[in-house]
Amino acid sequence: MLTKRLFGTSTAVWNAVLSKSEWPARHRLRLPTNRLSSVGFGAFRLSERDRQAGAAALNDALRRGVNVIDTSSHFGNGESEKIIGDTLKDAERSWGLKREDIVVISKCGHILGDSSKVAEMRENPDLKAAVLSDSAAHCISPKFIESQIELSLSRLGMDKIDIYMLNCPERLLAGKIHGRQVLSVYPLIKEAFEYLESEVAKGRIGSYGIASNSISNPTVPDHVNIEQCVAIAKEVGGPDHAFTCIEYPLNLFERDAVESLDGGRVLSEIAEMNDLYQFTQRPLNVIASGSIRCLGDKKAGYDDEAKITAQLTSYFEQVTELESELSDLVGDTQQDINTVAHFIWAETLADNLTQLISSNAFATKHYVNNTVLPTLATDINTLLEEHSLNNNNSHNADHIRQWAVQYKEAITELCSMLIGLCEAAEAATNREISNVLAAMAPTAIRNWRELKFTDTSVDMFAQAPLSDLAIRLVRASLESRTGGRGGTVLVGMRKPEYVEGVVSAGSGGSASFDDVESAFLCSLLD
Repeated sequence: MLTKRLFGTSTAVWNAVLSKSEWPARHRLRLPTNRLSSVGFGAFRLSERDRQAGAAALNDALRRGVNVIDTSSHFGNGESEKIIGDTLKDAERSWGLKREDIVVISKCGHILGDSSKVAEMRENPDLKAAVLSDSAAHCISPKFIESQIELSLSRLGMDKIDIYMLNCPERLLAGKIHGRQVLSVYPLIKEAFEYLESEVAKGRIGSYGIASNSISNPTVPDHVNIEQCVAIAKEVGGPDHAFTCIEYPLNLFERDAVESLDGGRVLSEIAEMNDLYQFTQRPLNVIASGSIRCLGDKKAGYDDEAKITAQLTSYFEQVTELESELSDLVGDTQQDINTVAHFIWAETLADNLTQLISSNAFATKHYVNNTVLPTLATDINTLLEEHSLNNNNSHNADHIRQWAVQYKEAITELCSMLIGLCEAAEAATNREISNVLAAMAPTAIRNWRELKFTDTSVDMFAQAPLSDLAIRLVRASLESRTGGRGGTVLVGMRKPEYVEGVVSAGSGGSASFDDVESAFLCSLLD
């Protein structure tokens, strides 16, 4: 038993037994095990760059009872699958993990960031790839699926993938196949299902499913109707078809799959009625109302808004002073005037400060890393080229070089403080959400405390992490719509330090149905 010191003198106990969900009886022969862990290992961000940490996290998760691993052929351009395969083999050798106890999910559909591959697919009439841009396409044609299954099996080092999913077929609607706009995904899904049934017959996959961001919301233009997909599966595979499961986003903010606004049936109910097991994703990463936010817990070093604000003010003053000095260092030609006009980041960032701070840390990081810093690097290079030592028209070339170094450092620190302020604001909001949910979801809090503390009376005021509450409420919302069956919540666990908290959130009871209804009324979640 592992123990960890928290809150005063009490002892937190980490001896939780991971909860399991039942695979539908109708499909019981299609998986090696019919009891799936309530949380699964999301492998989206596994990569060779962080192989050691990712492999250690996966190994720890497996040891703690996680038996669902979710990956895709395009995750890290196949690196995710390779790390998973290697880690499973190591676990089999080192501590006796049995392959038949693990459910591995992979997918295909996305072609991203490879312009040569997209060009090749555009010209191949057999692939029926929907081209979205010069570097992005989407494809679920039989030829493509066949090639991707072969690659996935090779990288995973397996002769069978338990579940193989079509990934986001709705993206086909955003592209063109051989120059023609895709008007409906269902003929393409039918071809894919027909082929996937043949792969089940060959034994290379156990069953198949659909992972989609739009299946839970019937009001969006690219909605994929799951009942139509079930009808297609019955048409091509008969009553014993191998369409067994779906995967979709579900979190405290994105609740379409479990919450009906008009009293009609929701996705989670429809799936249960059709014997489709449900995997949910992004429990801690919200994409809603045009923004992205994280429901993780506060990060050390970013909880003192007053201190960060003071530092930010200091860097604004430093940048403003440096910008005023540049005019004195360069000449007074029109070219010099035009060059100086590019260095107004103090004004630009100050003008957008309110919007940036009211935004979320993800959006601010994106703006800094994809707009501010690249533009700054280009402008500094132009400045140095125009005033190099080899340029006879240059004035104070050495001073300009020193100025550029100081300016870049000051802008970089200013942006770091700006991101820190956004993270502090986001952490404060998350703490507020956590405090409100603690009052609205008492059984979730009680279940967390029972797992964590030997003496619950001593720690009766201990606050559960928001991440724990978020995962428990997702679990409970699924249970409430599926007659108690629930499903598997897929969570990114690419670092060892993430595993313990996720497994804890998947252990013990989730929350009462009353907790779910009460929590979803919280105005902070609108």
